[in-house]
Amino acid sequence: MRVRAEPRALALGLALGIAATIVAVQLWGGDDRSRSAVGPTSTPKLDRSGPSVDYLLDLETGRATPLPASIRVDTRTGRNGYEVSPDGSKVAYYAPASGHNEVFIAHLDGTHIRQITHDVRAALPAWSPDGRQIAYVGSADRNVDDSVFIIDLKSGATTQVTFEDAPVSDARFSPDGSAIVYTVSERSRQEVRIVPVAGGEGTRLVGTPGFAASGPGFSADGSLLSYACAGEGLCLANADGSNRRMIARAPGIGWVPSASWSPTGSRLAFWSFLTDEGVYVYDVATGETTQVAGHSSSGHTLAWPQWMDDHTLFIEIYHGGS
Repeated sequence: MRVRAEPRALALGLALGIAATIVAVQLWGGDDRSRSAVGPTSTPKLDRSGPSVDYLLDLETGRATPLPASIRVDTRTGRNGYEVSPDGSKVAYYAPASGHNEVFIAHLDGTHIRQITHDVRAALPAWSPDGRQIAYVGSADRNVDDSVFIIDLKSGATTQVTFEDAPVSDARFSPDGSAIVYTVSERSRQEVRIVPVAGGEGTRLVGTPGFAASGPGFSADGSLLSYACAGEGLCLANADGSNRRMIARAPGIGWVPSASWSPTGSRLAFWSFLTDEGVYVYDVATGETTQVAGHSSSGHTLAWPQWMDDHTLFIEIYHGGS
C-alpha cells in the first residue's frame, strides 16, 4: 500500500493559517505491511485577525469562502457535529441553548435557522438518506444515559430508537434508511450495533471485549461497514459484520476516532489523534492513503472530517489540540 500527498478541497472551521505536514502512515492489509513518508506541503493562509470564522477552503485554488456568521459555533471545547444534508443545501449541528446543547438545522447560506430539539440535551445529528429525518443522541434526564432518537423534520414527531443500559453515540442511518448503526460503550467493551429505525433491541455487528469498535458508517451501496477498531486503526467489514480487517493504522501511537465515506463509496476520510495528528483519505480500490491536512503549529486540532461531495471535506478545527 502507498501513501501520497495531494491537495484536496476542504472545509475548515475557525480562521487561522495552517501548515499541513505530510508524515509516515502505517497501513495493514493482511500480513502485507509497508511504511512510506512524503515531504511537507502547505495550505493557503487565512486571516487570523478578528473573531473566529468558518471557511470553505479549496486547497487546489486557494479560494476561501467564509460560512455565514449566523451558523458559526465556537468549537474550542470540541466537536459540534456539523453534518451537511444529502442534497448539500443545509447543515445540521448542535450548539448551546438554555444551558445545554440542542440540535439545529440551517441553510448553508446562514438563513432559515431552526432549532429542532428542545430540552433533551441533544448532540451528534445525522441526516436520513432522503433528508426528511435526523437521528441524534440525547436524553431529557441528566441522570439517564443517552439514547438514539429520530425526529421527523416535517411533523416534529420523535421516536426513541435505542434502549441500552449503557451510553450510546455515533448514530448513522443505513443507506436505505431502514436502520441505524451506533456505538454502545459498556464498562468492559465498546461495540457497534444496528437497530431498525422503528426501535428495538440492537444487534452487535463488530466489537468484542479487548477489541473495541466505534464510529460506524456504511458505504454508499450498503455493502461495507467502516469503524474505528481498537482505538488505533480504521477497519472494514461486510455489512453484517463478517470479514473484519484493519485497513489503516494511525501514525505512531495515535487514535482513529471515526471515518466518513465519500458519496460514491470510493474513499474514506479519517483523522488521527494524539500523535502525528492529521486528516487522511483512504482509497478503497487502491489502498492508497493521502494525508490532506496536518496538526496546526499553533496548537489547533483538525478533526472529524466529513464529505460534502466527492471533492470537498468539511473539517472541524478547535483550540488547544485536546
